[in-house]
Amino acid sequence: YYLLAWSVFLVGVTAYMFKTFGLLPHNFLTQYGFQIGSFFEFVLLSVALGFRIKVLRRLSRTDALTGLANRREFDEALREAFEAGEVAGEDFALLVIDVDRFKAFNDTHGHVAGDRVLESLAGVLRSEIAEHGLVCRYGGEEFVAVLPGVGADPARAIAEALRRHVERLDQLEGITVSVGVTSFGLRRFSSPFDLFDAADAALYAAIRAGRNRVQVAAAEAPRLGADEAPAS
Repeated sequence: YYLLAWSVFLVGVTAYMFKTFGLLPHNFLTQYGFQIGSFFEFVLLSVALGFRIKVLRRLSRTDALTGLANRREFDEALREAFEAGEVAGEDFALLVIDVDRFKAFNDTHGHVAGDRVLESLAGVLRSEIAEHGLVCRYGGEEFVAVLPGVGADPARAIAEALRRHVERLDQLEGITVSVGVTSFGLRRFSSPFDLFDAADAALYAAIRAGRNRVQVAAAEAPRLGADEAPAS
């Protein structure tokens, strides 16, 4: 776009200059070549700028390693889904997915191998979950998914299918995942952060229970003491 804009401008200026020196006949195009070239340059540069802004916006909402949506996109999607739930009573589910013992895997096989596992897992998440909603990399080895129109029970089935798929894949080198599940209709949530905390608590319950499993959040918020927080 930039090259084309500059080229159009140069053609217009050249035509105008050649007309001025008598090398081209006087007509509408040569008389107003400078203005015509400037106009099309402005149009093409505007298009180029709009395209660049679109690309930058997409990159700012995409995780560089996995190609999934990133934390910023997730925060916005969760807020919008929560607002839709409050206004229209639309249910939606939230999955929080953690790669089991990923730090130990990185320490043993190296970060390059760990990155390959995360890339492969992202492909599994797309195939198993993306058709139901938005899949994001939350950070590190943790992923999240917002599933509009999905209740707690269907979300559990989706999460269980994902868990089994990961468990069977040879390219994941024995990696498994634990998944915490909740839904907007499961209980009264005061905010999107409250709902996320419920799914996160369910995830840690799955980790405490032995990992490689799916856990649905309790219908009522449990009262945990500080000493009950699970180790990562």
